[in-house]
Amino acid sequence: MPQAFVISLPNLGNNIIELLKDTSLAFSIGIIDIMGQVRIILGNNHGMGMFEIYVVISLVYWSTCILIEGIIGYAEKVF
Repeated sequence: MPQAFVISLPNLGNNIIELLKDTSLAFSIGIIDIMGQVRIILGNNHGMGMFEIYVVISLVYWSTCILIEGIIGYAEKVF
């Protein structure tokens, strides 16, 4: 089992990042749909600040993917 974990670790990291980016699938599993929250915010503001909200949410996605990538990279080095 430990040997299989080491071999499958890079693919596991790719799948986690893909799951994060595919928000509709992530929402069906139970994670908060980030783009759905953006649509709610835009609906409440009548579309005001749309560019800023999408920039912020893209930075959230980007930073989360970088964090997951770093954790998986660290795990690859350790194992």
